Amino acid sequence: MTLTPDPLARVLPWEAATLEAWFQHKLARSLWSEAGFAGHPRHYLICTDGLTDVQGLIIGGTRDGAHWDRDGLFRIFTEDRVIATVDGSRARELRIEHRPEVMRQVFPSAGAVPCRENTVQNLFVAARLATMFRDNPEARRVWATHVQRVHAQGGAVEEERHVPTQLVWIGEDDYQAAALVLDGTWIDELVGFSTFRPMIVLVENEHVVRVDPACERILNAERIR
Repeated sequence: MTLTPDPLARVLPWEAATLEAWFQHKLARSLWSEAGFAGHPRHYLICTDGLTDVQGLIIGGTRDGAHWDRDGLFRIFTEDRVIATVDGSRARELRIEHRPEVMRQVFPSAGAVPCRENTVQNLFVAARLATMFRDNPEARRVWATHVQRVHAQGGAVEEERHVPTQLVWIGEDDYQAAALVLDGTWIDELVGFSTFRPMIVLVENEHVVRVDPACERILNAERIR
């Protein structure tokens, strides 16, 4: 008997199928977050060892500024949901492809998040993150360290300082993750934290991570009062 292909079945390219599997894989997502990255992975590694071809989504490794260290160790996630390590110094024909457009193949409705323009959205997001902050001991500890540092430097600790108020969007135009800033380079009450320096943030997956503007674009939304 010959099976007739389902014309309504969605067939994704391997890059999109791998990213879709990553979104559904708790450990792979955790490894990405624990490595200090926000948003979702956008780089794919393709190489061979002379016998076996390897391809997968990069979910960990060493960054050289905004680029991956091609001679370092990579952690990749494959289409069949395997987490593997690749030694870049031993790989042959190694290619790293930046594919931010794959997100739209997985989620066709994905688009740029209107940051500054959408105050109502920012308020809803900030309220959700504020609830996460109250329930997250690590986030409260990081924020308390910042408040104590400002106080030690002679800054006034206002009542509003008991909760973080600076909302940022991290990532590229295809996908941006909202985050509440907990610590970093403090400028003043008007500016808040500098988005041009590394910062520690609470992101929407409830993880506290370090983000670096050399690796991720950071956009200020607004101060939520």
